[in-house]
Amino acid sequence: MLTASDFIGNGRVPIIEAEDAAELVRQRLLADLLTPLLADLLPEGADLSALRHVLELGCGQGEWALALAEAHPDLEVAGVDASRALVALASSHACDALLYNASFGVADLTCPPFDFSDASFDLISASFLRSRLEEAQFPPLLAECHRLLKPGGWLRLVECEAGWTSSAAIATLSRYYAEAIARAGLHPIAANRAHDLDGRGALRTMLKEAGVEVCAAHRYRLCFSACEEAYAPMRQVISLFFDLIQPFVLRMGVLSEEEFSQLVRQAACEIRLPFFEGHWHLLTLWGRKGAGRAPAEPEGRAGKARQGGSDGEPVVS
Repeated sequence: MLTASDFIGNGRVPIIEAEDAAELVRQRLLADLLTPLLADLLPEGADLSALRHVLELGCGQGEWALALAEAHPDLEVAGVDASRALVALASSHACDALLYNASFGVADLTCPPFDFSDASFDLISASFLRSRLEEAQFPPLLAECHRLLKPGGWLRLVECEAGWTSSAAIATLSRYYAEAIARAGLHPIAANRAHDLDGRGALRTMLKEAGVEVCAAHRYRLCFSACEEAYAPMRQVISLFFDLIQPFVLRMGVLSEEEFSQLVRQAACEIRLPFFEGHWHLLTLWGRKGAGRAPAEPEGRAGKARQGGSDGEPVVS
């Protein structure tokens, strides 16, 4: 089943362009569905008053960061994204809403370090990193999070562990998409290692290696069956996703255009059935940086943050 954590490409092999108009609509729909569900900043019982500086990685259009800045005017909220167009859009939204405690800059998550000082943030949050990063790109990024967090600071990661629908065509399209990703030589975290049901998921292991201790986990369920409020927007999300991945899937040669179109038509019919069922299982992991020594430098860490561009935004080389 296709979920919000499914890989959609990176700078090496772009699958879905972040600035594509259809992708902007899809991400907005997902934000509207998921932001209220994933509202917890810290685990239950943690002291919110200790937060002052917050960073969101892969902020996109800035929905989460802007909502946080509006709800907590005492916080300084920063967001970074690889797309200059999305950063400009987020900055414009912040200006329109007079949210002077929200700021946005350009940074490629696959190329740390970023243009921030050590121990700059009390909380770093990132949602659906698996959709942007291959498995080998996680350790350098998590090590960078460790550098940027203050002692005792929190790292909040949100992912979709699994999803299911009653549509046979969606399941078939998911398998073809996974085959296309493999043919392209891409290596996201495998689905069987993405879950954390036994406390041994890939993310938990990598967090520990980065020197961030997982302190809490919270699971959520988004149901978008035919009788649910989320049904209509998820129908649109699924339809947009198939339209967006079609050029990549056909380019990889895993099936013909006619076969792809037939499966999409079948999926649309199955989704419209009154007994259609679907759900996602979402996970928030909270890790905390201790006061001990820093973890070892991860192999392959490269790139140096610099100031660049006519607009003075931080970029990564």
